[in-house]
Amino acid sequence: MNTVDKFVNEISQNLANAIIEATKYKIFYEETQEKLVEAQTQLERAEAQLARVNKVLEADEALKELFDEIAEKVEAEKLEKEDQNMTFKVVNKYAQDSNRTFVAIRQENPYTAFDRVLIGDRTNDTDEALIEAVLGQIATEFNPADGVKKLQEDLHTQAESYEQKLAEKDTKIAEAKAVADWAVLAAVTNTENPLDPTLYARGLELIDLAKEGKGYKPYDIFTIEDPAYSPKYGEGRRVLVQVNRDFTYNNESVKDLEGIPSQNGVLAVWKWTEPKQPQATGNLETQPVQ
Repeated sequence: MNTVDKFVNEISQNLANAIIEATKYKIFYEETQEKLVEAQTQLERAEAQLARVNKVLEADEALKELFDEIAEKVEAEKLEKEDQNMTFKVVNKYAQDSNRTFVAIRQENPYTAFDRVLIGDRTNDTDEALIEAVLGQIATEFNPADGVKKLQEDLHTQAESYEQKLAEKDTKIAEAKAVADWAVLAAVTNTENPLDPTLYARGLELIDLAKEGKGYKPYDIFTIEDPAYSPKYGEGRRVLVQVNRDFTYNNESVKDLEGIPSQNGVLAVWKWTEPKQPQATGNLETQPVQ
């Protein structure tokens, strides 16, 4: 494998890895958005239930006083439990399938055990954050309205994290693709030393196919298929197009692009060319001067 082949292989691998990583975070982001919609629906239901409860309480003063008294006790117990949060310890955590994390926490006095599955990969979170998340999920089970609001906050935070990671991966993809485009352009346009035909075909697979209606700027490159061409050496049917001036692709064929756009310098079409055959050198026979 020569240097150019290794170079294209490395670029192909880096670009593929970046795209796979970005796709993974895109899926996580979409799942998080779905959870946000679900959480919003749950919150609306909880608020509707709360409104019905308030309506009943407003109609009965004695019942309302009893409710307020119980609410104060519950709040006091909640504060006491928050003070006890520091006594919990994370005894186990591991990532599960479908972007979930199992977390087990324990408290010695009084002995209390909670095992919950959290959304997202939380294996790198601090123990404090995991304990808070588990206790928050338990609070959701006992107090839906407050719990769903907390869930919404967590999902928003997670969505923002995925958006940031997506942006970082998109940047890496753009960087890898820019290098790939440059490498392929430099190799294809070197007509003095044409690429191996199969390497030419692989290189052009790294370049995006033209999209109908898309506008291209100077220095952009794209590829198109030439169905009329019959490959002879594995070079494929793609050709490279280098844009010199603003150009909008409207499903032109290779023949169309080689016409007016190419003649006017708007773009250049680069096809694979066979290596030049070395010219035979003959020795001239000389005769001595008489």
